[in-house]
Amino acid sequence: MPSQRQLIGRPTSPRLAGFSYRGPYRYFITIRTSGGRRVFTGDWPYAETTVILSRAAAGSGFDVLAYCFMPDHLHLLVEGNEEADLIKFVREFKHRTAYNYKKVTGTGLWQRSFYDRILRGGEGTEAVARYIWNNPVRKGIAASAVEYPFIGSFVARVADWF
Repeated sequence: MPSQRQLIGRPTSPRLAGFSYRGPYRYFITIRTSGGRRVFTGDWPYAETTVILSRAAAGSGFDVLAYCFMPDHLHLLVEGNEEADLIKFVREFKHRTAYNYKKVTGTGLWQRSFYDRILRGGEGTEAVARYIWNNPVRKGIAASAVEYPFIGSFVARVADWF
């Protein structure tokens, strides 16, 4: 039987119950654009959003190991330090980017919430990073990951991972 939240049209939270999302964990995150709109197709808002991503991550205790802006969503691989707070990081990032985007377009940028997967100790960071960076190739919008202009890392050169 559906929960009361589902009956009134609000989806349940995709967060793990009882997990704090704080501390030295690695996360694979997906954030979708509002309505699946194709937003990230050119230098704007990509460049501005990337600067905000860098600041929000550093301010919340995260390194961005890999990112890929697809036209209608963003993939991230992040790793936190002891003081890291994933919920704070994503909230700040989405808030700042949505505010700037709405000032220009009058429309929202992101869907409510986000999806995350906590990487376990044995899961390879490099394999997840390559998976993220190869998303444009799998979707047929780039011939190779290194030529796609909307991927990167704030800790390494992408080309060094291929």
